[in-house]
Amino acid sequence: MVDADSIRDIVAQYADHGWKLRRVLVDSKDIVSDPKVAEILADADVRISKLCALWFSRRSRPDREAWELRQLSASPYAMVEVIPDDVDDDDRESRLRAVETQMMEHTKRPETSH
Repeated sequence: MVDADSIRDIVAQYADHGWKLRRVLVDSKDIVSDPKVAEILADADVRISKLCALWFSRRSRPDREAWELRQLSASPYAMVEVIPDDVDDDDRESRLRAVETQMMEHTKRPETSH
């Protein structure tokens, strides 16, 4: 997990490119009890997860919305899912959970040296 200033920078960078912070995934709500962090994340839906990450969204085309999951770590890592507007809420949630699972699997992999 990164500090409040780093979170503020991440949110600002995404906002500059038209992304809106939608969800916050944290392993404990204690993290968002920090007043600085709570202020930054005030408009987002906070959810408990094994993953510490931020979900952003924006229109990618007139009939699609892009969702980007940005891991909260010193090493930036993100994954994108583009979802058509005609997808129902259950399918959208299933797709977003699949991206979260992929990110968790990726971040569990041990680093290799070359």
